[in-house]
Amino acid sequence: MKNEKVRLYTIEFTLIIFLLLAMIFNDTITRQVTAVVLLVSMIISVKLIKTDKTKLTNNRQIIILLSAFGILYLATIYILGIFVGFYSATVKLSIWSILNYIIPYIVIIVSSEIIRKSVLLKEDKKSKIIILIAMVMLDVYLSTNIYSLETVNDYFVLIGFIVFSSIANNLLYNYIIIQYRNEKAWANYQRKMDTLDKIKSMKSDGLGNTEIGKKLGLNESTVRGMLNEDFQKNLQEAEKTAEFLYDQLKEKGMIDVGPGVERELGISRTKFDQALWILENKADCPIYSG
Repeated sequence: MKNEKVRLYTIEFTLIIFLLLAMIFNDTITRQVTAVVLLVSMIISVKLIKTDKTKLTNNRQIIILLSAFGILYLATIYILGIFVGFYSATVKLSIWSILNYIIPYIVIIVSSEIIRKSVLLKEDKKSKIIILIAMVMLDVYLSTNIYSLETVNDYFVLIGFIVFSSIANNLLYNYIIIQYRNEKAWANYQRKMDTLDKIKSMKSDGLGNTEIGKKLGLNESTVRGMLNEDFQKNLQEAEKTAEFLYDQLKEKGMIDVGPGVERELGISRTKFDQALWILENKADCPIYSG
C-alpha cells in the first residue's frame, strides 16, 4: 500500500515539475515534447497504478467524455480570445497548425485525462488535490501557448483569466469521474444480479452449470464463479452497506459518512462511495460534505 502511494505521488510530482519547467522554458520544451512526455507518463501511470475490476467499469467512455470536454474547453478559450479581442491568436487553422498544434494538443489532453482517471480512482485525498494542481497548470501551459503574450502584464492577465475557470473545470472533471463510475457500477451491479437470479432459478430447476451457461451465453466457469458465496458477498457489498447506513440514518436521524468511516465498516473506499451514491440517488438521502 505504501509503495503504491509512493508511485502515485512520484507520478504526480514529476508531472508538476515538468509542467513548471515547460512554462518557464517555453521555447525549449515545445508542445511536441510535452505531448511525448505526457504520453509516456500516461503509459507509466497505467502500468504502475493498479486498479481493481470494479474501478475499471466503462473506462473508455470516461476517457472519451473527459477528453471531449478538454478539447471543447481549449477551443472555447481560443475562440473567446479571437472574438472578444482578449489577445490576438497566433495559431491560424491550417494543415500546418493541425500537425503542429491540434494533434499534439489532442495527445496531451487525452494522455492527461487517462493519468487523471488513474490517479482519482485510487481514492487518495492528497492525490486528488495534487492532480487538480497539475491539471490547472496544464491548462495554463496550453493557453499561454495559444496566445501571443508581449508583456508580463499580458501573461498575468491571461493566467488570471484561465486559472479560476480551470479550477472550476477540473473540479467538475473530478466529480464526473466519480459520479459516472458509480452510476455505471450500479448499472453493472443490476445486470449481474439479474443474471445471478436467472442462474439460481435454473439451478433450482435442476440444470447443470454447463447447460445454464449455454442458455445464458456464458462460460461454465463464469456460472460456477457467480454461484460462489464470496463472489456474491463482494457483489452485494455496496448495496448491503447502503442498507446498513439507511437503517442507521432512520434510527439516529443523522450519521457520519466522512473519511475513515469505510475502515470502521471494513470495506474499501470505492465500495463505500458506491454505497453513498446508492443512498443519495436511490433512497433520496442527501449527503453533506463538511
